[in-house]
Amino acid sequence: MKAKFRAWDKKRNIMWQAIEMVTLLRYLFFQSMPNATAYTEVKDHFDEIVWLESTGLRDKNGRVENFESDLIRDERTEIVFEIVWNEDFAGWWCVSLDKTIEQPLHEINKFCAKIGTIYENPELIS
Repeated sequence: MKAKFRAWDKKRNIMWQAIEMVTLLRYLFFQSMPNATAYTEVKDHFDEIVWLESTGLRDKNGRVENFESDLIRDERTEIVFEIVWNEDFAGWWCVSLDKTIEQPLHEINKFCAKIGTIYENPELIS
């Protein structure tokens, strides 16, 4: 699987579409080649970016790709989960918003639909 990311731009308050990392780096490298000012602007803007990795899985309908920080709802229980990387198990996990339930994404993904992200829909987590 190729590494695929999307990015939350804190400065502009927008989500950038998913892109393969190689494509992004190639674009940034060649955009900054002409002059040092452009390079500095791109480099400084990286501090305002939250990188969100693709899980490689899609929602229950197979149409929406799941990314880190997505909010998904389990249709069986109506519980809303955030998708996170679990360092201890080296895998994608779902953590309920009240932090009482944790389970591997691959176990419940087929029952879940994406309802938003923690960045684009903060009202869903409050």
